[in-house]
Amino acid sequence: MALIHVSSNRLSARDHAEFARGFELMAREILSATGVKVGFFLDVLPPGTFAPGSFRPSPELTGPYLKAADSILGIQCFIPEVWLTGSPGEADRIAWKRDFSRRWFETGIPFLMDVSPGYDAHLVFPGSAYYGYTDRWLEALEQMVQEFGGAPYVYNSWNGFTEGMAGMPLLRRYGGDRYFLWLKRLSLVAFRRGDANADGAVDLADAICILGYLFGASGDPCRAKVRLCLSASDANADGAVDVSDPIIVLSYLFANTDGLPPPFRKCGIDASRSALDCNRFPPCR
Repeated sequence: MALIHVSSNRLSARDHAEFARGFELMAREILSATGVKVGFFLDVLPPGTFAPGSFRPSPELTGPYLKAADSILGIQCFIPEVWLTGSPGEADRIAWKRDFSRRWFETGIPFLMDVSPGYDAHLVFPGSAYYGYTDRWLEALEQMVQEFGGAPYVYNSWNGFTEGMAGMPLLRRYGGDRYFLWLKRLSLVAFRRGDANADGAVDLADAICILGYLFGASGDPCRAKVRLCLSASDANADGAVDVSDPIIVLSYLFANTDGLPPPFRKCGIDASRSALDCNRFPPCR
């Protein structure tokens, strides 16, 4: 269960152990009443902000008790930076979010980095904060995803479009597909184009492996290897793995042609609409 806006008006600011114990009691009560075991992801409201609650958990003081609680599955916040007081600039809001995320990540509790392209809720909450939607904001959150857990992240969209958080292509005046592609990029696995067998080098073996995937017997190991990261075998980046791809690799190796389309010289991602799946690519970990 994901619980949003987690704080308490029944506890004092020092009741860290009691706060964690409450979730244990809740999980036991649910188990007793339904026979279903549950755990909780918490949207912890930050101290030192205008977020509601007389008790708001902190990573340093509450974190150890939450980590020891069997019912706590992880920290999964929902735009905690929206609770900042005053009128912080973008740099200040980014710095605060990075510090807040780092501190919870360092507790050792499973941490899902929350991301959003920005916040604009004037349609439902007139006068609320407005921030984000800039290259600087998007790049900062992309970096935080890598810093605080890598793959585990969460895109919370409570009121969707009316809070400026629609995760799909929009009309051009609302950003077009910019934020959709950004979200897609966050979930992509880094790879190196042409390294079909994922051994860390682009060489003759890769052309042979692509051919094995296309024409080999059912037991050919390259059938499984290529499927793990089809993008790596799409040597010409045309959105398909076919006979033209081993030809491109061979041309690069023996005909002195230019390198393959990026990412080629180093690990990277392909966020284009034609990008194929890449679920795992060990050399770029």
